[in-house]
Amino acid sequence: MSSDENAFGDLIQDYIVECLPLAEQVGDAFVELERRWREGDAGDDLLASVKGRLHTVKGNSAMMGLPPMQTVAHALEDACALLESNPELRGDDAAALLVRGSGLLIELVRTAAEKPDPKPAARFVKRVRTFLARSKSTKEPAKRRGLLLE
Repeated sequence: MSSDENAFGDLIQDYIVECLPLAEQVGDAFVELERRWREGDAGDDLLASVKGRLHTVKGNSAMMGLPPMQTVAHALEDACALLESNPELRGDDAAALLVRGSGLLIELVRTAAEKPDPKPAARFVKRVRTFLARSKSTKEPAKRRGLLLE
């Protein structure tokens, strides 16, 4: 193994050490959101709290050249932004999407040292696009510039 491969291996391990707890915290928050939404609580505090964690995972993934993790984190950010500005969309479908996405993100980050398969990430992004499109057909939300999935 060359010194370059070893250095990259160390960087990947640093990435996992930093991003895995963030992804797990996002997953825990989404499970809690699902519980709260079923109880009639909007959970605004939890929805807002995940934005920074997702942004960090997205940025670190981009810097490491890990597009599957980057696109999943970005898709989750977009879904959260929509749900934050349109509370009427919060419910079982939205919660299932967030929980599924966070599980995928956790798995992708956990296995970052292996070559990540981009197919599950692409399928998830497609699900998020479908969710966003359905919500637009239900109610035309205010345009937000810069969203990956618009």
